[in-house]
Amino acid sequence: MSKPYCCPGCKTNRSRFNIIEQISHGVKINPQTGDIVEEYDQNVQIPFI
Repeated sequence: MSKPYCCPGCKTNRSRFNIIEQISHGVKINPQTGDIVEEYDQNVQIPFI
């Protein structure tokens, strides 16, 4: 018999959780201001210079 899954935070045996999805995308940032200069599409391959 397997052990029940317990919440890593409060150690209770809950059945409802939030799934957090992390989506990243490439950007080029101005090093002096921190502003986004360009956003890269994942389908277009641009060489980094």
